[in-house]
Amino acid sequence: VWLERGSCSIAASQIRSLDLPLTRAEIVAVVEQDYAQKSYNTRNEKVTELDLFLNRIQVGDVVVTNDGPRFYVGQVTGDAVYVQSSDERSNLRRSVSWSNPTEPIDLNDLPVGVKPKLSSQHPIVDLTSELAALRALAQRDTESVTVAEKVAAPELTLPPATAELAEQLLMPRSW
Repeated sequence: VWLERGSCSIAASQIRSLDLPLTRAEIVAVVEQDYAQKSYNTRNEKVTELDLFLNRIQVGDVVVTNDGPRFYVGQVTGDAVYVQSSDERSNLRRSVSWSNPTEPIDLNDLPVGVKPKLSSQHPIVDLTSELAALRALAQRDTESVTVAEKVAAPELTLPPATAELAEQLLMPRSW
């Protein structure tokens, strides 16, 4: 549906019609009223989701969505708007220009650093560290994806343990 509409949305079926934009404090007030029957954790997660979608995502940001193992990359082209949807599930939307609506990216072709982040149960995840690789994927530039992956995921190494470190950790240095 997002690809057809040229948009992305966030689930907020219990949110009333809103005059946007909203500050985080206003989002908290709306969620406290409209999701009053939900747990504290659920309300807190909804505030975070809405704040990210309404305030932190900006025009020009890259978004990724999937249909099973097929992934699509797009660029946000408009501010958040409230639209009365027929199913009441996608009332908060942003317009998106999808880079590959007819040529999905297979799950196995995603950059290494993206897969674990997309496996999170959160509807919005920060992929800033994978931005170069995602942009290259959207343009089908596999050489740049490889380069971007190498730049985005440097190998981490630890220096050898010193006697001072071992003492601070209350561990023998040989460990």
